[in-house]
Amino acid sequence: MKFDKNHKVIFSSLTKEESVAFISFLEKEIERHGMALADALANTSNRGEAPFWDSAILRHNEDVSDIEVLIETVEHWFSLKGK
Repeated sequence: MKFDKNHKVIFSSLTKEESVAFISFLEKEIERHGMALADALANTSNRGEAPFWDSAILRHNEDVSDIEVLIETVEHWFSLKGK
């Protein structure tokens, strides 16, 4: 697996062997976003901060959606679905 100058994965360099570990990493990222989302939801009752927490909730939901699409894409590339 190779990374660009911004430390992002260059997906064309991903191998089937690396894809399983990469998916595992992405699943842990979903868990991390879930914990951050729970924190944000718990703080929306503070009126002064509510807009900031609402923004955080939206961002975490969008990140999780993006990660889920990425997992599905990698699974499709390497025919990993159901394994």
